[in-house]
Amino acid sequence: MASSPRQEARRPALKQEFIDQLERCSASANQYLYHKVADGYAREEIFSEARATSLERYVGGEKVENFRGWFLKILQFKVLRYFRDERMKGFAGIREAFNEELHTDTGTGTGTGTGTGTGTGTGTGTGADARLDWELIRAVLTKEEGELLYKHWGEGQSYAEIAEELGIKVDTVRQQCNRAKQKVLRHFPELRGMY
Repeated sequence: MASSPRQEARRPALKQEFIDQLERCSASANQYLYHKVADGYAREEIFSEARATSLERYVGGEKVENFRGWFLKILQFKVLRYFRDERMKGFAGIREAFNEELHTDTGTGTGTGTGTGTGTGTGTGTGADARLDWELIRAVLTKEEGELLYKHWGEGQSYAEIAEELGIKVDTVRQQCNRAKQKVLRHFPELRGMY
């Protein structure tokens, strides 16, 4: 959206006003971050992102009645996004699993032991790692279930993000994803501990 010449003329004054307001509430913002996020580098990144987002919105003309409360809400959103992103890093293995096939291996082993007697033994075993091809998962799901589960597990989207994208309720997405997860876990019990 293009700004009017009048809005453009006010930008420098709004930026300075924003800086003054931010300076007044930075102590409470830093205290909030200190109690929520342990990593100092992450705190700096979160504060920087919140500052950039709020500056853009403030200069863009968003009405702000209580600057401290308004900024802390933006900061809180950035903290929640940080934790979500950190959690998603844990799901990186899940996303990788969608691109790999189910692997089964057989092996043999021998061993000897001593004690009051001696003995030798041989055994074979089969193991499967929990890396599944996405096509195997999709084969047990309906098209809709597959899309939802891939968005959630494969792309790491939250239920709210999926609901917004598809224009449906968050509870509906949560229920359908949970049903799809249960169906996948019934067909692939080796995933039970991972997902």
